[in-house]
Formats: sequence, structure tokens, C-alpha cells
Amino acid sequence: VAGASVAVVQNGQVLLKKGYGFADLNPRRPVDPDRTLFRIGSISKTFTWILVMKEVETGRIRLDRPINLYLPEKVRLPGRLREVSVRNLMEHTPGFEDRALGQLFENDPRRVRPLDLYLRQERPGRDRAPGVLSSYSNYGVGLAGAAVALGEGKTFERVVEEDITLPLGMRHTTFREPRPERRGLPAAMPEALRPYVSSGYGWRTAGFVEHDYEYIGQIAPAGSASSTAGDMSRYMLMLLGDGTWNGVTIFGPRAAKAFRSPLRQTPDGMNGWAHGFIIYDLRVGHRGYGHDGATIAFHSKMVVVPKLNLGVFITTNSENGHQLSRAFPEAVVQQFYARPQ
Repeated sequence: VAGASVAVVQNGQVLLKKGYGFADLNPRRPVDPDRTLFRIGSISKTFTWILVMKEVETGRIRLDRPINLYLPEKVRLPGRLREVSVRNLMEHTPGFEDRALGQLFENDPRRVRPLDLYLRQERPGRDRAPGVLSSYSNYGVGLAGAAVALGEGKTFERVVEEDITLPLGMRHTTFREPRPERRGLPAAMPEALRPYVSSGYGWRTAGFVEHDYEYIGQIAPAGSASSTAGDMSRYMLMLLGDGTWNGVTIFGPRAAKAFRSPLRQTPDGMNGWAHGFIIYDLRVGHRGYGHDGATIAFHSKMVVVPKLNLGVFITTNSENGHQLSRAFPEAVVQQFYARPQ
């Protein structure tokens, strides 16, 4: 792994915030936990679900109503897909087929499209009726983001900034990407942040090879965010504070309860969905809530454990980083809280 960044919070404080290795190898640029931007992949989805639940709390969205009621007319689902509800999206049971390469990630910025155009062009087929089986759907989260944007009358990126990142002081977190500005698209990543973007790497026989940048802006609500360990420590403290941190309230008690409440029962040891947040069985008598995040080159994981008032975040910038990111939060809990064997 070329570089990693870690944050651990507990009882309202940051216990650990540290960068390891390098954000770039040529020339070498060490990871700065407060400035180096890593792609956090599907952890982006937790921001989207927070925005959805804020709309639920105001009464503008209802979980059991069809998502079509909250979408722009041109992206509404046709035919039998019209049955898909907001709740189905949050528990990944809309019944969509799903695919990734060739449309979820792009390596050419000219292929980045507006969210509404992407949702029309990449509409999936239906594999099963909604509510039958949980099967991960990036497209479904894109629909949820489009509903939030329509309700606010702004781009999704602007809603995230105004409702979450700016109030929390997360000044090195953005859903915008370092591409050329283009008419018809949301504004690109600010120039001030671009020098801090980490490169992504793969390990080959002769060493690390740099990846092309992975553009996800066409379905930003599902995965385009970049962030730092420092900013994610603020985010976890807010989640552990039931939506409030440092005098700022991001969401209310209804959303706070939802993000710790399973939408459907799952067998013991199998992760479920707490209104969009993954439920982690940490196997040491504790339950965590959060999300994994992955592109091809970046692998991340965020877990908050309310009973321990603990939050753990890790992000890596290499293909093999998934071996580290998947294991690290549970390893922290086991190290300090598992009963001695």
C-alpha cells in the first residue's frame, strides 16, 4: 500500500489522526491527515442518506412512497419500475440489475455527464420485484440524490456543501472532481484543493504503477466524494452525537434513530441496512454502523460503534488496500474491547 490515512475518535475527542506512506511517489509527497484527499468511494452514500432523511424529517419525502414522486419527470422510472419506493433504495431492494465498468467509473473527463442525463442513459433493467432481495445498487443511490437535488432546487454537490460539509467545517471534503470546467455540469473541484489530491496505485512486479483518475461525478451521490482523515473525524463525531457536533445540528432524532435501526431482519453474522448505513457485526459483542468505500485504486472503511462511543476511519490509495481497510476497524475493537482468550 503506497499510502493510508487513519482517524479514531471516542467520547467527543480525536484519539488518533495520522497519515502513513505517500500520496504521490514521483516526486514523493507524504500523506497529510488534514490535507491529503483520498477517494472514499461508497462512504459517499452515507452523505446522500443523511440528506434523504433530512427531507423525511421535514415531511417533503416519505419512505414508503414511490421514488418517482420526488424525481424530475425526465428521470422517473417507467413500467413496473414505478413501484420502487424510497425505502427500497435505502435497503438496496429496488430489484435493479447492476453493473459498474464502462459507466460507473470513467477515466476520461469528457465522459462525465450531468446526473439526470446519466440516470436516463444508464437506467438498469429489472431483475425482480422491489423488496424481495437486497442487491447492492449504485443506480438507486443516484436516484435518491436526484430526489434531494430536486427538492432543494440545487445541484446535489451544492446541497452536500450547504447542509453537511460547510457547517461541520469539512473544508477538505468535496464531491467535485479535478476535471476541466464544462458547461452543463456542476462546478469542478476548486483549484485550492487540487494539489492535495492523492494519486491511486497498483502493485506490479517492478513496483507501484500510477492509475488514471477515476471519475464518478456522473453519479456523484453514489461515490464521488474525496476527503481527509481530519474531516472524517468531524463526520464521525457528528454521527456519534446523533447528528450534532460542536454546536451544529445536521439532522434530528428521527434520522439518528433510523441510522441505527435495521430495515429488515438478516441472519446472525450477515450485514444488514440501517436506512442506508451498513450494520457491522464486529464479532466481539458490539454492533457498528457505517460503510465501506472502493474504487479500483482506493479502499476505505468507516465504522461508528455507539455503545463504545467510538468511530474508526481508514482510507488507502492502492489496489491491495482493501485487505487493510476491511480488517482495520474490527481489529481496533478487538484489540481494546474483546474479552481475553
